[in-house]
Amino acid sequence: MIPTLSLLLAYVLRAAILTRESLWRDEVDAVRFAFEPLQSMIGQLTITGFNGPLYHVLLRYWLTAAGVSDFTLRYFSLFFGVLLLALVYVVGRRMFSRRAAEVAALLAAVSPVLTWYAAEGKMYSIQPAVLTFAIYALLNATTEKNRNGLWWALAVGAVASSAALHILSPVFLAVAGAVVLASGRARYHWRGALISMAVLALPVLPILPQLLRPVLQGGDSGHTAYSLPVIAQSLAFNWTLGLDGRAPVVLPDAPSWLIDVLRWLSLAAFVAAAFAGAGPSRARYAPLICLAWITLPTLIIWLVSQRFAVFQPRYVLWSAPGLYVLAGAGLARMGVFRVPAIAGMLLIGLLGYAGQVVNPIRPDLRGAVGVVRENWADGDGVVFQISYAKHGFEYYTRGAQRPSLTTLDGPYTNDGMSEDEVGQALAGVTQQSKRIWLYETESEMWDERGMTRGWLDANWRLADRREMRGATGSLYERQAP
Repeated sequence: MIPTLSLLLAYVLRAAILTRESLWRDEVDAVRFAFEPLQSMIGQLTITGFNGPLYHVLLRYWLTAAGVSDFTLRYFSLFFGVLLLALVYVVGRRMFSRRAAEVAALLAAVSPVLTWYAAEGKMYSIQPAVLTFAIYALLNATTEKNRNGLWWALAVGAVASSAALHILSPVFLAVAGAVVLASGRARYHWRGALISMAVLALPVLPILPQLLRPVLQGGDSGHTAYSLPVIAQSLAFNWTLGLDGRAPVVLPDAPSWLIDVLRWLSLAAFVAAAFAGAGPSRARYAPLICLAWITLPTLIIWLVSQRFAVFQPRYVLWSAPGLYVLAGAGLARMGVFRVPAIAGMLLIGLLGYAGQVVNPIRPDLRGAVGVVRENWADGDGVVFQISYAKHGFEYYTRGAQRPSLTTLDGPYTNDGMSEDEVGQALAGVTQQSKRIWLYETESEMWDERGMTRGWLDANWRLADRREMRGATGSLYERQAP
């Protein structure tokens, strides 16, 4: 009964926010990449900044069948986000007990971060599901009774699929090794483990130098190199309270000290539950596997980042279920305190979820495009700042009866471009149009001094400007001579 309720709760929480926010840049890219030629997708596998093609291949078939929209894009993620709950349950039951599995599934159901990525059109919902299944397959493959290769084959398939979903998924092999070693029965399965490693390694060997080159050479990856304590704190709050920095306080104007105190108390509750779960268990190796699941991927990515920074919390989201399984085991053994402790932990998760709903996070590309669509006309010019914003504009104007527009990529001014140079860069649209729309989102990436907007403010008449969350639509008219 409880697993069914957990799945229903997970579905409701995730479905409720599917279209509440606009798609953001990466989600628009997901739609674009899904319809690229397959050869192009595969070729991007070894290019820094691109992930594996499998998600986009699967997404292509889904969007072709279901149609392209915010809802259908994110519903694909929702399916795997709910499937993850079932996998958390079976892994928790396999490692600890039915009661521990039920609590773990409830924690995962209300997890703000899992809820968030189950409502985002990226691979960060399907990747955790695939790797959680890989752990389940390995747990079965390393039992003393297992004498066939089925579970090894399923584990290999899951790990290989994850690598085709995200380029950093191979760090899971450290967790896989921990599962084999911690089982205490590795001597029965050395052949299966070695064959599995060979099957996984052989296809990668030809492109291994290209994959390792950025790490060996070092350099700027576009990511920030964080210290290990900062990474650990970021993940701890991410997995317990989600992406909103004000949770668990969702009321406006709450004092910062109160937010900090409640955030640390919430984290302490999770840590205490996890420590309780690390005690003696039916499967003596289970706590070690969970600890490896939680820590090893982050440690490896931190070490890699000493040469080539690659850390983002979402890159190790698939480790979060390990925390919920371990905390679920701890809460399940709290005796008379079990029910209030579980209720408190669920409240923490729901407050984190509420924080993400009350305080939206993604740039409102949909709203900013709507500003332009309300009053666009033939002959208008549109300047995109940053230039990449044109993809979001194209997505949210697809199928519309568009007037004849002159479009221009906003200039990159962060290299010291002068005001006169900005005017020259905009000449392609200012000389042809009587009205200009400035469509801005994340403009500081290209124009942190606001030179493009400043030049238009000074040389054209501002007729309308509407500030959305993380995006702005401005209409300029030519000044009378």
